[in-house]
Amino acid sequence: MPKLFLVAFATLTAVRSTAAFTVVRSRRTATTTLSASRRDTLTFTGTAVATALWGGERPAHADIDYARVQDLLGNVEATSPQSYAAPGARPKWLEEPTEDFKRNEQKATEFKRAALQRKQEFQAILDRFQEEPNDETILASDLDDLRRRVKQNGGLPQGISKEDTVKQIRRRKARKPRYWPTQVEIAYQDLVSEILYQQSPNTDRDMDNPM
Repeated sequence: MPKLFLVAFATLTAVRSTAAFTVVRSRRTATTTLSASRRDTLTFTGTAVATALWGGERPAHADIDYARVQDLLGNVEATSPQSYAAPGARPKWLEEPTEDFKRNEQKATEFKRAALQRKQEFQAILDRFQEEPNDETILASDLDDLRRRVKQNGGLPQGISKEDTVKQIRRRKARKPRYWPTQVEIAYQDLVSEILYQQSPNTDRDMDNPM
């Protein structure tokens, strides 16, 4: 607001302090001419207006290099979408599996088959343990067989947990009439200890058998 007031004041002062313009009339046209002092005054007034508006600073567009801008626009046109070269054709998917893929698939199938066989054999011993007669040697032998398999395979078979194994053995232990002699209890505790040892994160495992 103060800047606009200064501009208006400067303009009014300049107009009052200069001579009036001379009007020359003719028959056909009317020509208005400005005296030299009038032109100088308006030029000074325009300079004062610009100074008041921009505070003595150069306008922002004063430093623009229009030639450089035109060069940049020319470069943009050169790289327009019409001149963009399309990439080559995408590579095709393999129609047939490679030999490495077939070998890996075969190894995975063999590992799953072996894991299933270990599970079936382990479960068969647990099922047989339920039907064994009350014989201390036979019952302890079955539990020792389970412990050896756990140690050999580095843990329980896939699909059989420690809780499930303990549950099945205790079901046989709770059968009436109760028959659970000392050697059977020792074999049972050895089996549980081996399972816990194999499941410990500090136990070294065979990389070919993560279980």
